[in-house]
Amino acid sequence: MALEQTTFLKNRIKKKVKSLSLDKDSLLKFCNILQERALSAAEIEEKNFPRGEESPEEYDNKITTLKECFILKITIVGNKGEELFGNIEEVFNSVNFPENIVSFYVNSETTLKALHNYFPQNSFEIFFDFKKPKVFDFSLLPSLSTPNESNFEVQGYDKTWVHGLFSEISEILKEKGSAFSVVHNHSIYDFLVWIFGIPLAFWICFKVSPMLEA
Repeated sequence: MALEQTTFLKNRIKKKVKSLSLDKDSLLKFCNILQERALSAAEIEEKNFPRGEESPEEYDNKITTLKECFILKITIVGNKGEELFGNIEEVFNSVNFPENIVSFYVNSETTLKALHNYFPQNSFEIFFDFKKPKVFDFSLLPSLSTPNESNFEVQGYDKTWVHGLFSEISEILKEKGSAFSVVHNHSIYDFLVWIFGIPLAFWICFKVSPMLEA
């Protein structure tokens, strides 16, 4: 069943996520909120969906297909290489749900694009990178911030929907920021060295020097 495409001017807002701490229940709650917003985008899409020369029954079938495609498909990857893809309920109820998640991805337009080559008027894309850096990874410069690819993007022709969802996601992630997020910031290592490292080094030298003189 082909879905006709209408072109709209879109707004786009994108933001990187510096740090994030979510357990399974919190991530599920977040996904359910995203599903609600995706369904509100489906309602907007329905109101603006063009009516052609098809019969009322054919048009209703298209609308039904359209709404079904706004059911989110998420991807979760575990630290042992396990990967789950499906709707929210399927993934979170799976017996293979990973104990430790390394990444989470969702794109609200995936199904429409893949099955119908249709680009919805409003959509969002979110990627969370939960990977933890190795304790002894000397390929990373100490002064640089910890690598993290987490980000989210909201786009659409409806400014109210776009800015509303962007603000809502930003606020949720702000509340769920890692308690140790400051440790991952740029140059924090240098600061810690100056405040703690250098005085500690002098103290150790002071304590050890009598032993060396003996």
